[in-house]
Amino acid sequence: MKFRDQQHGRTTTFHGRHRKAALLAALPVVALFSTPALGQMSDLRPPYSINDIVEVNKNAPPPAPYVEVTGPRAPQIAATDHRLRVGGKEIRYKATVAETFIPGPENKEADASLVTIAYTRDGLTAAERAKRPVLFIFNGGPGASSTPLQGALSPVIRDGTGDGYKENPASPLDVADLVFFDPVGSGFSRALPGKSPQQFWSSRADAQSVRYLMQNWLKKNGRETSPRYLVGESYGTSRAGHISGMGEDLNLDGIVLVSTTGMPSGQDLPFVLSFPTFAAPAAYHGKGSYASQDPQKVFGEAVAFARGPYLSALMEGDELPAERRDAMASEVAARLGLPKAFILEKNLRLGNYDFMLNLLKDQGDRTGQLDARAKGALKDYAGNQPPYDDPSMGLGKSSPNTPQKPAANPAHTAFLTRQLGFKTGEGYIGLNLGMLFAFKHSVDFGYRPVDTISALMKKQPKLRLLMVGGIYDITTPFYAATYNLAHANVPRDRTSVIGFSAGHEVYSDDNLAVFNDAIRKFVTPAAPGT
Repeated sequence: MKFRDQQHGRTTTFHGRHRKAALLAALPVVALFSTPALGQMSDLRPPYSINDIVEVNKNAPPPAPYVEVTGPRAPQIAATDHRLRVGGKEIRYKATVAETFIPGPENKEADASLVTIAYTRDGLTAAERAKRPVLFIFNGGPGASSTPLQGALSPVIRDGTGDGYKENPASPLDVADLVFFDPVGSGFSRALPGKSPQQFWSSRADAQSVRYLMQNWLKKNGRETSPRYLVGESYGTSRAGHISGMGEDLNLDGIVLVSTTGMPSGQDLPFVLSFPTFAAPAAYHGKGSYASQDPQKVFGEAVAFARGPYLSALMEGDELPAERRDAMASEVAARLGLPKAFILEKNLRLGNYDFMLNLLKDQGDRTGQLDARAKGALKDYAGNQPPYDDPSMGLGKSSPNTPQKPAANPAHTAFLTRQLGFKTGEGYIGLNLGMLFAFKHSVDFGYRPVDTISALMKKQPKLRLLMVGGIYDITTPFYAATYNLAHANVPRDRTSVIGFSAGHEVYSDDNLAVFNDAIRKFVTPAAPGT
């Protein structure tokens, strides 16, 4: 289906087959006006949100030049050889789990051990390796390990039936090497004895650690001439934005943003940008006039409604005539399947929790936030502090409201230590909620990742951007991400956008092969004229 951007005269095309199929889109040009309005609507996101701004330092100094530090011992490294069939061809590759000692943000000595999980293709000449792309891949949180992205891009992934693993023939390992990174306090990455992990738990220190890791890995592995890409998910997109704002010395070739952060503020704009992400799960759950319709059609129509009559009504504020206010409440209620009286009570403006707690209230349920297709009984999540209140997080019912000691992921610990041979007495931490709550956010280079990335793209003509998102993701709404992109003045000939009929983890369900193929195509662009 298609919808027309009347302001810019451009058409966005959505492709897809069914509810769980990938939703492929050309660059959505969804500009409404040139700058977001001033103000803040705090009810749209919980207090710890990845979109929050805790400290502001727009005059932050550039990071120190890369200088290798020496650790207190030899780094632990495990390398094993494997084979994988991709596209009908067998490739040989090496899996390397390795420590990298990194300095603290204020020190010139090793303060932590970062552990990477790298998959590199074997059997290549030195010249072939020098031209082969390297993807540096990280998740968000902050405090989340890279396990979800490992489960999408790695040559070996969970088999979905328990603790077993299987080959992933969709992996882009045939065209690029993969380096997964876990921040200090997650995965196997730890502060060294006597050192505090919290020195790394800020936007700037976190980004600096990734910069150091990349420079160290490229140098140690003789890949300093290889094309290099960042792949960040959720808060990882914010991390990519911070890294992009720290200088040009990484010489990046591309950045992939998965579920992009940065909801604009304002009296009206957040509600407009969230509306399509409310419409899609409403249809999924059989609510409102969108019920059971094709998700691509729903999302496209909801965007047209949101930036048209809905925006027009909201912008009139208290001057909106009573008749039009009543008519708009009826329209919103009909589209979302919520009571008209509730829409009027909320002054036509629905926050995330207004929607999540009320869409399925008549059934005694609430929706998820990371994936609004998920649902859980209201009584099981009532009173829980985020993120324990999200049925799609998988943290269990009636979870505690204070961060617990991070638990190891036994299956992934066993895979990395037994099958890949990494020697450690530590458990692999999939999610560290203590880090999430303790993390200090900042906006050294702007609150939207696309702002600093756009600025870097203008300085580096080869740098390209791929943005992907899910239409059922309330945490990082896809329409908000594309709106920000349309207002960041990015070089459009080097920017691509893909939307998925998915939640926060866009590569779930039937989307795994499509997601991998998108990455594969992004890192192997066609030559000019082809």
